[in-house]
Amino acid sequence: MKSITSQDNPLYKRLKALAGSTAQQRRSGHALLEGLHLASAYLDAAGQPETCVVTEGALTHEEAREIVGHIEEKRVVVVLPDVLFGQLSSVVHGIGMLLLVESHA
Repeated sequence: MKSITSQDNPLYKRLKALAGSTAQQRRSGHALLEGLHLASAYLDAAGQPETCVVTEGALTHEEAREIVGHIEEKRVVVVLPDVLFGQLSSVVHGIGMLLLVESHA
């Protein structure tokens, strides 16, 4: 797992740009899937994400730890402080997890 603590990190900047614009997601060929249920469904149906992003707080949640455990080692799991994740998230009271995936649209 890799920790990001700065909003100046290039991956964080990329995630923030994608989170702020569905048009940007379409142009990049990627999508952000947020929440435990979408993450679990994606792993079951489509395979591995490009990147899994979790909050420090989510790692205390059993289901989130199980999902992270199913991410293959070659993939990136990024841990963000809750405050940085909040700037990416559109979910108010969720467990902090999102997947960056290739879109096939």
